[in-house]
Amino acid sequence: MIARLAHRMTPCLLLLGALVAATAPAFSEPISRNVRIVIQRLPDEAVKCGLTETSVHDRVESVLKTDGWTIETSPAADYIYVNANLFFVLVDTHCVYSASIELRRWLQAADGRRMIAATAESGRLGIIARGKSSTVILEDIEELLKGVIARAKAEGL
Repeated sequence: MIARLAHRMTPCLLLLGALVAATAPAFSEPISRNVRIVIQRLPDEAVKCGLTETSVHDRVESVLKTDGWTIETSPAADYIYVNANLFFVLVDTHCVYSASIELRRWLQAADGRRMIAATAESGRLGIIARGKSSTVILEDIEELLKGVIARAKAEGL
């Protein structure tokens, strides 16, 4: 009985698969090395750890320019999205942080629709003594960004 039911469902599943393949939009957008930098607002604790949006932006911009990327200001440009969250533990002596980097690209479907998609991303969670935190977090952000760039290059993104 189960075999007979499975046999009856096979044409339906094949038809469903064909419909999904036929309706999925085909994207055709040239790969761009022009990006803007978007830093998510840092929490107030970031200042206590010595981290500012300017220091994060400057580090990200430096890495991108060194690798031949152009920094854009247009809201229509692809972008590097940086998210860093911090909070204190152990009576304000250590910073716990998470950092993530995403390369977000505008994709255009053949039918004209545009959407944003994270095409490469990386993240990390860490804990560091408060006195060294800004340096270590910026180094981590730089390392994450280099990984995202390498992955984007390897995958042709």
